[in-house]
Amino acid sequence: ASLATGVLAFSSARNIAETISIMSSQEDQTAEVVDKSPLLQKYISSDKKIGSSVSLLVPNDKTSDDIVQDLKQMKRKELLTLFLLCEAPTATAEKDVLLGSWDGTLLNNNSVLTSVSGFISNELFGRKYGNWCGKAFGIDNGGKMIGINRFRSKTNSAKVDQEHKFDVKLSQSKLRGEGCLLDYSLYQEKYSPWKTMVDEVRVLRCNPHNDGRDDCSILLGMGSLGWSGAFLNSQPFCLARCSSEFQ
Repeated sequence: ASLATGVLAFSSARNIAETISIMSSQEDQTAEVVDKSPLLQKYISSDKKIGSSVSLLVPNDKTSDDIVQDLKQMKRKELLTLFLLCEAPTATAEKDVLLGSWDGTLLNNNSVLTSVSGFISNELFGRKYGNWCGKAFGIDNGGKMIGINRFRSKTNSAKVDQEHKFDVKLSQSKLRGEGCLLDYSLYQEKYSPWKTMVDEVRVLRCNPHNDGRDDCSILLGMGSLGWSGAFLNSQPFCLARCSSEFQ
């Protein structure tokens, strides 16, 4: 037990140190991270070099599945760097892109914490509902944007349940710049382990074909729990627009 605790503590400390380093990086350091990652280079302006600022440039010819597969191959450091290059849907019109259902995928969280995060999301957060499989966003009766998590049954893959609501708040990012925060606190009991949960999502790609269909939209997210290092020890995930909504 003490060995497992030590491994978890070390892994969490590594994530925290990594996040602090990336958050404090100057533009040339960010460019250096990108320069060392051929996969990450596919998602920035191709003419950028070390010493220059970098900017997001997601290829429109990639399908959502292609992008998710690329993200699944990235290390946490690469995912966090990419996340910080994305923008939050802060304007009203941009925020509306969130509405509807999204398929979710948990991404790399460094060594042992990838497995730990999967266990927490699927076995504890999902409880009797099943494996975490995404989120859905909507508007409540008061005109406020809210959301809920989606879970796929472990015994019936066609069944998807919804549990764990959250408020969608546009405010200062926990990491850098403006943020779109998903706050669970109002919907959890006082001593719930999910009371301090806060996710943050940013737009990686939005309706690249500009044809009124946004089934190619991709969101990149970072999930955190206050009792396990908060945003400094956040878990990367992505959300892809459910294509079934457009069939």
